[in-house]
Amino acid sequence: MHVERLFQIVFLLMSGSCGTAKELAEHCSVSVRTIQRDLDALSLAGIPVFAGEKGICEAGVTALSISYYNLGYQTGEMAYKILKEGADPGKMAIETDKNPTKLYNKENCDTLGIKIPDGYTEMNDAK
Repeated sequence: MHVERLFQIVFLLMSGSCGTAKELAEHCSVSVRTIQRDLDALSLAGIPVFAGEKGICEAGVTALSISYYNLGYQTGEMAYKILKEGADPGKMAIETDKNPTKLYNKENCDTLGIKIPDGYTEMNDAK
């Protein structure tokens, strides 16, 4: 089952069906931690899967890159809700970048023969 799940993870990532560890875990009916271990196993096997930042993507295939500007803006909005509207920080939802950029490393994808689905930006073209 473990090997089948590893192939399933690679397929899901290549098809663009899942982009986060949480989505992969839900699709594979396992925990996020199990997915993280599976991704580590793929990396150790020499299969660069994905990375969490543009800079890390140089060694991988794809990345879900966040905008620190957007995160700062969202943090300001949260601070406004706390300071001006009296929101309880302990009851506020945790937020992440609402519009991350899906990046891919063209050179690594070409080397591995991976076709990236629509909706990804070549790493060198990203701002």
